[in-house]
Amino acid sequence: MRNDLPLRTAVHAERLLVAILLAVAVYIVATIGRMPPIAASHFMASGAANGLMTRGRYLAVMLVSAVGLPAFIGFVPARALNGPTPRVNLPNRDYWFAPERRDGSVATLKAYLARVGAGLAVFMAYVHRLVLRANALHPPHLDSSALVVGIAVFLTWMLLLSAVLVRRFSGGAER
Repeated sequence: MRNDLPLRTAVHAERLLVAILLAVAVYIVATIGRMPPIAASHFMASGAANGLMTRGRYLAVMLVSAVGLPAFIGFVPARALNGPTPRVNLPNRDYWFAPERRDGSVATLKAYLARVGAGLAVFMAYVHRLVLRANALHPPHLDSSALVVGIAVFLTWMLLLSAVLVRRFSGGAER
């Protein structure tokens, strides 16, 4: 049953996104007590803190950044694909959304969006971990090299996902 593979992949990717979002939310809420009441939340490239916010405000910002935004990326555009004529900019769009290929194309895009959201959630949880560690130091100091590694891993993930998506939708009518 090779034809339903994109559909199953999309469902698995969306379920994984939900699990990651829940895990990230629990992690952030469970560890917020380790932050001081007024926490360093913005850092210069050197790692020195140059911005503060209350623990409650940091919690809200981090939950929006690590859970809300990835959920939005993973689910809102995906729901827009369910319409009769998805507004998607793809090469050979009519080919990919012809009735015989439409379900597979939509499923591929939904899986991509869910994976982008999952990657962003994991990256933001990593950033939260770095901020926790920075605030444990006196004065607070962010490990900039660890942040650069995290950014590099996230960008590599995004490039890999994008390359797979481009490969999937390259060609089309001339195939």
